[in-house]
Amino acid sequence: MCGYCGKILWVDLDAGSFKVENVSDHVYRQVLGGYGLGVKILLEKQPQGIDPLGPDNILGFLPGLLTGTGAFFSSRYMVVGKSPLTGGWGDANSGGSFSPEIKKCGFDGIFIRGAAAEPVYLYVTGDKVEIRDAGHLWGLDTVQTEERLAVELGSGIKVASIGPAGENLALIAGIINDKGRAAARSGLGAVMGSKKLKAIVLNGSHKIPVIDLKGLKHINKLIAAPIRKEASRLERVVSEAAQQWALPPLLRRGYNFKPTVKMIVSSLKKYGTGAVTAVAVESGDAPVKNWNGIGLLDFPWKRSCKISDRKTAKYFIKRFHCANCPLGCGAYVSVKGSKYQTKEAHRPEYETAAVFGSNLLIDSYEAIIKINDRCNRLGLDTISTGSCVAFAVECFEKGLIGHGDTGGFKLSWGDPEGVLQVIEDIAFRRGLGNVLADGVARAAQSIGGGSEDFAIHAGGQELPMHDPRFQPSYGLTYVVDATPGRHTAGANNYVDLGASPLFGAYKLNKVKKYDYHGKGKLQAFFSKQFQVLNCLGLCNFSGFLGPLPYGDMIRAAAGWEVSDDELLDIGERVLTLRQLFNLREGVLPMGFSLPDRVLGKPPLKTGPTSEVTIDLETMRLDYYKALGWNVKGMPDKRRCEQLNIEVD
Repeated sequence: MCGYCGKILWVDLDAGSFKVENVSDHVYRQVLGGYGLGVKILLEKQPQGIDPLGPDNILGFLPGLLTGTGAFFSSRYMVVGKSPLTGGWGDANSGGSFSPEIKKCGFDGIFIRGAAAEPVYLYVTGDKVEIRDAGHLWGLDTVQTEERLAVELGSGIKVASIGPAGENLALIAGIINDKGRAAARSGLGAVMGSKKLKAIVLNGSHKIPVIDLKGLKHINKLIAAPIRKEASRLERVVSEAAQQWALPPLLRRGYNFKPTVKMIVSSLKKYGTGAVTAVAVESGDAPVKNWNGIGLLDFPWKRSCKISDRKTAKYFIKRFHCANCPLGCGAYVSVKGSKYQTKEAHRPEYETAAVFGSNLLIDSYEAIIKINDRCNRLGLDTISTGSCVAFAVECFEKGLIGHGDTGGFKLSWGDPEGVLQVIEDIAFRRGLGNVLADGVARAAQSIGGGSEDFAIHAGGQELPMHDPRFQPSYGLTYVVDATPGRHTAGANNYVDLGASPLFGAYKLNKVKKYDYHGKGKLQAFFSKQFQVLNCLGLCNFSGFLGPLPYGDMIRAAAGWEVSDDELLDIGERVLTLRQLFNLREGVLPMGFSLPDRVLGKPPLKTGPTSEVTIDLETMRLDYYKALGWNVKGMPDKRRCEQLNIEVD
């Protein structure tokens, strides 16, 4: 076998044992890797109707098919399991250096079942697998855990761990690697905590052979070409000046700003995803004040620019590259001489800057750096956590909770101190934090008083920082993907934002932003190709550099001949399997909806998205029709048979 290992590791924490299972070539050709392999395994091996926090929930860690081959942008790994947050299919995606190490240990996936009686960590090398005592690690944050393990085992190890939030089974807990890269969504940190599994530690030495190393290096060279052609100094100066002075008034009038590849590459390398925070707020993309505010009124440019692009540069220490990434959009930052003093920490991504910035009206970047670092250390999903805090602030504002609930402190918009306190309380399940730790949907049920109206989620999972009133296709993605409330699942508006169709030979008829008929076909296409992206272990940002030669990459790594049509069939197969998992667990597609506030009911009266109301159901039914599913989101049995999916 080339490009992949052909085997997976099974760990039984009940028995304290492990075994290795061989996987046939046929399986990889059907689902590639990543969560494609994960959903196939879970559908076959995991009993129906299990408790997500019970020992029968299988937790899987899977690199992509191309991970470890040296292919550019192939650093992603997926964590899979039944989500305690939504009750259905759960997956989370992270980058960094952890993913290739799974392959270097000789496996295409590590699956854990059962639960240990006392805290343990899993130690895997190229030659051995051990379940070790983690009593001395329990209670440490994720950075402390990684540093302690490095002292004990050597600096070459790769670690994915949970913090106190996962230990205390907060349903918005994630899994952290590289001291700040997060497999954050779906509440899978709580699943790891329920198994008393503090960390997975890898130290591999295997090399993954590829069929055509020279050919793969040539492909890498082609992929990296747009990065080498980044904007000149003059272009960058003009671009930044335009953003500061000319762009804001245009955005307020609804101007659809579409950056060039040069601009995207330059801004990602220099500022990371946070380069767009101010633009997103001004255009209406970034939610404001728990999705009920308007950027130009509640968080205008003079405030949003404080937490965006060049205003963040003074905190920069050095860049962070995920494995095999030619771009390097990450960075380390620090804050000195401030009450928010923070030593070397990962730079906040856009989602974090927006959810704690515009959504909570905080314009202190120093505070957001501190908040982000605390979430990473505690092992919390920043999207869900920020959304829960915004919900709590609105509850406090409306008198639904008070000082007695918070432990004596006030919650208010724009106040980082209250945010930091609530974050700690969520991780340790103290007071109000115990209510918020399970997400806004459950918190609203507990608090009542009409708070359900401003609990912003889809199917139990908090929404990312992209407003469907600005890009309606995001709203569709939030309710039709098997993991609801996700912005990385392949909305067709990626083209409007500057990305290329990942399969370049396909000519797509664009649909106007607010034309709700005809979006389903585009959405289905992008959903399929993003399944392929995830199953190969590739980063979403690769799509901003132009169409990638996936078939050539697979051919060079594994030696297969596979056409774009065949890859799209694989994407559809994986998409369908994830949907079938939900249906098996009784999670019905039509049960995923969006709050009226998010849909523009009633519409905003001013700003770039004023008078916009989203027709979600027309888009949803159009999407189901494009896939051949029925109006309830049930996959067609004949199509399943064509995709070699067995349906009862």
